[in-house]
Amino acid sequence: RALKASGGVMCTSYALQKSCSTRLSLGLERIYVASPGVSDTFQSDIAPVAEPPYALFPMNRYTQPCVSALREALQKRPELFPPTVVVVGPSAPNEPEDWGCGAIRIERCPDTVLASLLRHAELLIYPAVEDGCGMAVMEALRAGTPVLTARTGAPAEWGGSVPAYCEPENSTSIIQALRRFQDETSSEREDRLTMGRGSAGE
Repeated sequence: RALKASGGVMCTSYALQKSCSTRLSLGLERIYVASPGVSDTFQSDIAPVAEPPYALFPMNRYTQPCVSALREALQKRPELFPPTVVVVGPSAPNEPEDWGCGAIRIERCPDTVLASLLRHAELLIYPAVEDGCGMAVMEALRAGTPVLTARTGAPAEWGGSVPAYCEPENSTSIIQALRRFQDETSSEREDRLTMGRGSAGE
């Protein structure tokens, strides 16, 4: 009721704008989009807090539905993943005891630690369902980290052509997206990451 009675609603992506419009029965002209800002901390040179090589997986309400698909992808094609997965965020009821690879678990992570983890990660794995903000993707792009994420919602909106995209609850799709990183040359990778840093900076 408060949102409907307000002069306007501000949200963090066009995907969220459409969702708000539908759920609140408001016209799009009353819902404004402001892209999230990313701290300069994420492009600073910071010493590593975990031993590379590793992939970073943020555990949150958007990625929890995808845990079983990610675990299945790890079991099917472990060679496509770095030898360690760093899982950041509160524990989830469906979280496996054994990820099938070396795993480091961090439940609380200040921005400086997260920035360090991103700066030294081989990859951010962010198969998210209904993320209306896309902040994890923006932070990774600013840090110059390759990103695997969902092809819908804010992650795709703010990621543009830079990330590798997957269907987040499909292990085969996750595997196919990971192959993109294996198949690219070092110059293609650097060009993509440079583009990502620029778009996140804007």
